[in-house]
Amino acid sequence: NPGIEFCNAEINEIGDGFAETSIGRYEAAEYLFDSATQHKYNDPKRENLLQHFSGWVIESESAAFDPKQPTLFDFRVEQKNECRFAYVLPFTPFKALVEFTVFSDNLLEPQEYESALRNYVENGIGTKNYKIHETEAGVIPMSDEIHDEYPFQKTIRIGTSGGYVKASTGYSFRRTQERLQKLVDKLERGETPKAQRSLRDRWKMMLDSVLLNVLRQKRHPADDVFTHLFQRNEAKQVLKFLDEETTLPEDFAIMRSVPMKPFILATAEVVKK
Repeated sequence: NPGIEFCNAEINEIGDGFAETSIGRYEAAEYLFDSATQHKYNDPKRENLLQHFSGWVIESESAAFDPKQPTLFDFRVEQKNECRFAYVLPFTPFKALVEFTVFSDNLLEPQEYESALRNYVENGIGTKNYKIHETEAGVIPMSDEIHDEYPFQKTIRIGTSGGYVKASTGYSFRRTQERLQKLVDKLERGETPKAQRSLRDRWKMMLDSVLLNVLRQKRHPADDVFTHLFQRNEAKQVLKFLDEETTLPEDFAIMRSVPMKPFILATAEVVKK
């Protein structure tokens, strides 16, 4: 599109409809969309965790994968009193992305991620002859803090900066697509793009807060919580719940499938906060 220009620059300041950068000042005609501002995540009255991960794209000498069968939430990795799991996204019978993920307060040392990945590939998957083609690592905030999506009249924060990440899972891709589509629809109709949180949104946010509290306070082993979820519900129903597409009765059905005592204690603390 000839109306789009990409610029690479250091962003020094973002204000009301403008950005000061290392190659000059940019001003928005109507709105500036900000996905760069980092939230602090330090409110003691809120639940804050980190989802941090490291992954390898590996190629095995033997056929170790089924391209039609990804592996999600594999809790066979050592938990070390945290929430730790692996997943595998196969490309071919010989090649796959293998990821090691942790929900916790603090990051690990680089060699700990490498050790966990190597152990999972060699013992969990069962392949010892392989090549590492690519590596990746990242950190996603898991927080129920309220983000300021509209810090200025002409600036709108989007993505992680706008609080699009689902607090209890770290998922954001689908939510981002949905929220941005609604934002674009409003702009096309000439309406203000500001969104209001519905009662349903607030209810889902509270469910996130409760699960985060259970994980952060270590009220119950995380692997057992997720085992209960998937043993007592259909997988598609759990994923529907994580995508916030379930109805209120379906939410209660999911809630009844997890150990009740730790979740009741977590709910009481969340409501008190």
